[in-house]
This record gives sequence, C-alpha cells and structure tokens, in this order.
Amino acid sequence: MASIGFNDSDLLDLQRRLVILRVGLLLVVALLALRLWHLQIREGPYYRDLSENNRTRSVVLEPARGLIFDRNGVLLANNVPSFALYVTLEDVKD
Repeated sequence: MASIGFNDSDLLDLQRRLVILRVGLLLVVALLALRLWHLQIREGPYYRDLSENNRTRSVVLEPARGLIFDRNGVLLANNVPSFALYVTLEDVKD
C-alpha cells in the first residue's frame, strides 16, 4: 500500500499560500476599517446634518373630496384640518 504524505516542497507551497491568504484577509479588513473610519469620522458631521434635516418635514395633503351635501342642500361632510405632532424625548430640554 502506498502512503500519502507531504514532502518539504508541498509544505513550503502550502505555507506560502497561507501567508498570501492571511495578507489578503488583512488587506480586506484594513480596507473595511479605513472605509468605516472615513464614513464615521470624516463624513460623520455631513451625514448627521443630512439626517437631522430629513427627520422633520411638513406635508400639506389636499383633501381627496369636496364637501358632501344631501339632496336638500344640508352639509353632511366637511373637510376639517388636522395636525399630528411627534416629539422625541431626546429633543425635549425641560
């Protein structure tokens, strides 16, 4: 029966491949860390302002229908303006 084993050149080749794999993984992690730093530290204030301006908005919705009258001209349904206010506790100072 033939035995299967590694000779020295196979082990050196395997070690070289592992070193290349480790260096590649290290480069990928370093690139991700650099991108994270860029987004969080360098561009953080820009995205914070963008988020703050996106959080509050006023939207006027025109009524989908007009006034509804019965056959005698009595008003049955009217359009009444309504408002909704949402407050975040972190924004309240008192």
